[in-house]
Amino acid sequence: MEIDEMYVARNEEIAWSELDDEVVLLDIDQGSYFSLNAVAADLWKLLDGSRTVASLVGEVLTLYDVEESQARQDVIRVVGDMVQKNLAVISPATAEPAP
Repeated sequence: MEIDEMYVARNEEIAWSELDDEVVLLDIDQGSYFSLNAVAADLWKLLDGSRTVASLVGEVLTLYDVEESQARQDVIRVVGDMVQKNLAVISPATAEPAP
């Protein structure tokens, strides 16, 4: 399955909050704190498990004046970083949207 077809969801174990123009994340189990910039924060808020990487790219294109190839590269990089840090998960099927 292509990465564009994979669904992305926030790790439900991660506590998070919006503060001004950023989102802060706290992995209590690992004792890790993360602060997301505006673009990563916008992506984070979209990670309810109902969107594929391709649809996240589409969302970025509607929010920012950027070329599609750059948006795709950025989404894959940010999502990859989040998955590597156990902040998000990817799957071939949709997850239940967060309440």
